[in-house]
Amino acid sequence: MKAVRLTSPPPSVADLLSMAREDVVLVTTEEGDSFVISSADELESEAQILRRNREFLALLDELKKDAESVPFDEAYKQYR
Repeated sequence: MKAVRLTSPPPSVADLLSMAREDVVLVTTEEGDSFVISSADELESEAQILRRNREFLALLDELKKDAESVPFDEAYKQYR
């Protein structure tokens, strides 16, 4: 995985996509937000990234603890 921090001037979208053709790119903004750019057919790479993301895994653990469940149709209506 290649990590890129956006600075001024930021890399162009074309440059970021070019990097993503070779490897998954983790882009971090100056504010600290992170985004992943990868080829659409790299599902396995995305799964590996999520497996290493401690915040994501902690969120999943918290969601598993939640005893209350909502049917999909109801959730869809609420967030639509």
